[in-house]
Parts: sequence; C-alpha cells; structure tokens
Amino acid sequence: MPEIRDLMRSAPVVISADTDLVMCARHLLDHPDWRMLVVVDDGEVKGLVDDMAVFCNGVMLEDGLWFAFEPDGPDIAGTIARPAPVVDASEPAGNALRQLKGQTALIVVEDGEVVGLLTEHDVMALAPSMLTADRRVDETASRPVLSVRSNTTARTALQKMGDARVRHLAVIDDALLGVVSLRDVLAGWVSPAMPMRQVLSSDPRSVLLGTSLHTAATTMAEHDVGCLPVVDAMGKVVAILTRTDIVGEIASASDDEELFS
Repeated sequence: MPEIRDLMRSAPVVISADTDLVMCARHLLDHPDWRMLVVVDDGEVKGLVDDMAVFCNGVMLEDGLWFAFEPDGPDIAGTIARPAPVVDASEPAGNALRQLKGQTALIVVEDGEVVGLLTEHDVMALAPSMLTADRRVDETASRPVLSVRSNTTARTALQKMGDARVRHLAVIDDALLGVVSLRDVLAGWVSPAMPMRQVLSSDPRSVLLGTSLHTAATTMAEHDVGCLPVVDAMGKVVAILTRTDIVGEIASASDDEELFS
C-alpha cells in the first residue's frame, strides 16, 4: 500500500503565527502553486492559512500595498489559521484519504518536522482510477449553486466566497456567463469595485445531468479545473461539481483496501 509521501506535495511554505497578513499575501502570490501556508508557533503546528482566509480580509494592490477591508480586522496569521489534521509521512494512503474528507488539506510531518501537504488538488490525480462509471454527477454535485451577477464587485465576490468557504462562483445573469474562481479575482485585481465580467472565465466547461462522475472527474483532472457547472437539457445550471465533491467520493472509495494493494 502506498504511503502519504507518495501522494503529498513536499516542502510547503511554513510561517510563524505572528506573520502579518501582508507577508502571508506576498508568500501566496510569490508561490502560486501553493494555496495555503502552514502555521507553526514555538515548534507546534497550529494549522493552515489559506488564500481564501487571507484575501477575504484584504488584497494586495498593484503597487504592492495591502488594502485591508476592515481596518480593525485580523492582521496576523495566528488569528486566521484553521486547524488541520497532522499525519505522519509513513501513514498508509488509504488512511490519509479518509482523513482528508471534509478537509482542505492534511499537514504531513516526519520526525516532528513539517515535510508536506496533501491537498484536494493532489488527490484529483487519483480520480480516474478510483471512481466507477455507475456514479453520476447528479448524486455528488453541490446544491444550491452559489452565483453572482456580472456586475458584482470583486470585494463582494471575495466576501461571498469566504462566508461560504468556496473557491468558485457561477456568474449568471439571464444565463450562465462563466465561472469565477478565487484565483481569477486575485490575478485580475484592480480595485474593490472591479465587476466580475472583467475577470470571469468565460465559456466554462460544463457537464450534463446524468454524466458519469468518472467522466467529469477525468475532465477536471486533465484540464486542471476546480469545478464544473452541471446543467440540465435546457442549459440551466442546477448544481456545481467541485474538487471537494470528488475528494469526498474518493475518500469513500478508499475504504476498499484492494485499491491500495
């Protein structure tokens, strides 16, 4: 059976609990492949600070200045760190997948030191081999669909993502216009008033109700997309399939030890 070290991403960014949010933002923008930072205080792992937690409190402007949404809001990593399971690198992968269900990541340690993270994004590579064709997106995709209109501002979209702990919003006026992700907002940042029409991913990939979960997950893994809107025969968005949904299914499938023999 493979170990967590075979699935994890190594050498995560580790910060202290008193690191200010400006530095957290810079770390996240300088390391776009990392969506989260590991917080350690006096040698003890405190949890994770992810990009959602940082950028729902403020954002880095083009001139390198930090714009805080609330002047008296959180200002250091320790105040926004979220607990996360800590597992040993030698633990079996099946155990890790079961612990990942409902979590954004696992913190991996070896000999007391943080050596890696296992995230939903990393687990997506397993989806094609672990999901069978009998499961449908209808049974797994998230409802209701969280959406915004094309004139919604960046600040409002960020706060809606943060309140709901989601990374994607469908952009819908009379019909689906696209999908906006947290990274879309950050990459396209101009001001708190920027409308979503300027940053959305237009012509998004979508799947029909009845599509097999295996097919949808394979599409997400191959094209590295974090979600797929699920539409009915009339093109109406009725659900949204996310990495979190897929990881939940993989975690359930991990109970089958033969998959990890």
